[in-house]
Amino acid sequence: MKQLFGLFLIVIALSNFAAADFPVTDCGSLGTPGTHVLLNDITMTAGNYCLSFDSDSVILDCNNHKIIGYGPGGNGVSGNGISINGRIDATVKDCILENLGDAIQIDGSTNVLIENNIIRNNGGVIQRRWGNPSDGVTIRNNLIENNHYYFFSITYNNTYIRGRGVYLQASNSLVEGNNITNTSEWEPALFDCYQTLGYGLQVDGNNNIVRNNKITKNTCGIQLIYAQNTILENNLIDQTGAVDSSYALSGTANFSNLTGNTVIGTTNFQSWGGLSDMVFTGNSFDNLEVSGYNIDFRNNLVTTKADFAGDNGWGFGFTITNNTFNGTSNSQLGGPNSVFLDNRAFGPFTFENSDLTVAGNEFFGANPYYVYFYQATNANISNNSINFGELILNVVQNSVVCDNNIQSSAGNGIALYYSASNQICRNKITGSAGAGVYSVSGSSNQYLSNEIKSSGDRGLNLGETSSLVKSNKVSSNAIGISVWGSSNTIYDNLFNNSVNVLGPTFSSTVWRIAKTPGTNIIGGSYLAGNYWSDYKGKDTNGDGIGDTYLPYNSSGNITGTGDTAPLVYPITYVCGDVNGNGAVNVVDITFLVRYLFQGGPAPNPVAAADVNMDGRVNVIDITYLVAYLFQGGPAPCSGKLLTDAQMQAATAYVNTLTSKYAYVEPVKTTTSTKLLQID
Repeated sequence: MKQLFGLFLIVIALSNFAAADFPVTDCGSLGTPGTHVLLNDITMTAGNYCLSFDSDSVILDCNNHKIIGYGPGGNGVSGNGISINGRIDATVKDCILENLGDAIQIDGSTNVLIENNIIRNNGGVIQRRWGNPSDGVTIRNNLIENNHYYFFSITYNNTYIRGRGVYLQASNSLVEGNNITNTSEWEPALFDCYQTLGYGLQVDGNNNIVRNNKITKNTCGIQLIYAQNTILENNLIDQTGAVDSSYALSGTANFSNLTGNTVIGTTNFQSWGGLSDMVFTGNSFDNLEVSGYNIDFRNNLVTTKADFAGDNGWGFGFTITNNTFNGTSNSQLGGPNSVFLDNRAFGPFTFENSDLTVAGNEFFGANPYYVYFYQATNANISNNSINFGELILNVVQNSVVCDNNIQSSAGNGIALYYSASNQICRNKITGSAGAGVYSVSGSSNQYLSNEIKSSGDRGLNLGETSSLVKSNKVSSNAIGISVWGSSNTIYDNLFNNSVNVLGPTFSSTVWRIAKTPGTNIIGGSYLAGNYWSDYKGKDTNGDGIGDTYLPYNSSGNITGTGDTAPLVYPITYVCGDVNGNGAVNVVDITFLVRYLFQGGPAPNPVAAADVNMDGRVNVIDITYLVAYLFQGGPAPCSGKLLTDAQMQAATAYVNTLTSKYAYVEPVKTTTSTKLLQID
């Protein structure tokens, strides 16, 4: 009776199909082009395959019926679901494939569509058989879940887990809109995701697109196998809750794009053999390990750690721009000839290797925190903002560190260890708990035009030799500078600190150069020594260089010669205003006569009395002033000569004025004498 009822249902089902449809009620061969419709569930009891595509242009529509194997969870690993070998135009849709060895095997076929199926509790999902690549395979909108099986190893006395997901060995193919979850592998004798085990999806081929898939809880997520021109976009790859979770995204590929993917896992992208000519755009990663060359990584988010050719990798030519790195672990860029531009990084970051450009970035981090360069040569480190962190250069050479803003470091602002021939310029270093700049065992570095202020320790702690410190503004620090090495040259700096110098300083330190025309650090007209806020001497000749209390030695803290040409702010004066009252008149003539002949007070500055600009102050300057005031002569310091008539008239007046004085030119011409020789 039951058999008659079943036959009755099949007859009714057959009446609903067009004449071109072929009913399927059991395992067998699909050897005729057309649509083959499964009318009932099939449970395999024997055989290698349940259904075999033995013709081109075959559509299998399971009509939401099941094909159930006797493999994983049953009595072995045999019993595969569907075989598509060497076929053209094959479709598998609306099937439920369970408990099979491999649910579907595709080998050497073209234009294959796997769509709207439920594939679960199998040993493998979609696998190759003989390793012959396919072309034009579409795997779309399938639910693929819980594909693994357990077996007990007598050798290891343990229960192992083995599962294989989707292995797409094909080109010009599409994997879209699938939900692939819980493909697991665990075996103590094997690496994670060994060969084809444990992956949700493996892509082996060129010109493939993988998009809008949800790939979760697999031991490993997606692996690219020597893939070229592959597009991965808008996929969710999440390892949370996976058995023995490992790489979320891994493999080798070139000329490919990863766009808009969200990748969550222990190591999101790990490249085994290296990538080349890859573009990562708009992705979100937890962790990242990338090796390879010519990698364009932009507008991505990394939430824990990024490693570009770091400790475990290799590579060069990385371009890393406009990304956000939110990790608290130490991220790394180890590839030479790489660019790191306009990124935001929260947490420590290490840069290693040669020819790096690190510019325009914002670095943030909780104290203590650092931006670390190790064994870098020819680096360009510029226009970065480092907040709450220390910029460290360790064994760095021939590099430029300029125009950075470093503030509120828990350690030093910039620290150099065993580094040489670098230029440290135009940096603004504020509020470091330690030193603004701290160096150990360095040499031949140049510190130029930096602004260093409000350091808890020294502004400059110079532990190196043969270096140049020039045109820096070092202010409001606990101590201005200490020099722990020999043969350094330090000039044209501004020091305005509680203590400007604290030893040791080394007697070979040079604190000035020869007086040279040029605008100095405080706006004066000559380069010479440094400006010291606690210098007590004066400039007696108006050249902006101190002439008394020399040399400056910071209350004995400078060993050796000290600064013999300290800078002072220039004194503004009116040439000819000898008494300094702001006007040039007959009173200035009287003041100058008293200075020259009666031991009266010196002009301040003395240069105001050198009205004929010959470098001396003497009776000729009185004559020049008289000619100006009474004979229509040239203005003081105009550089013009008196006419003969002016000279004669003025001389007669001066002779009358000075006839009662005995004038003797003084021998000395240095300080406030009656004769000024300008050096």
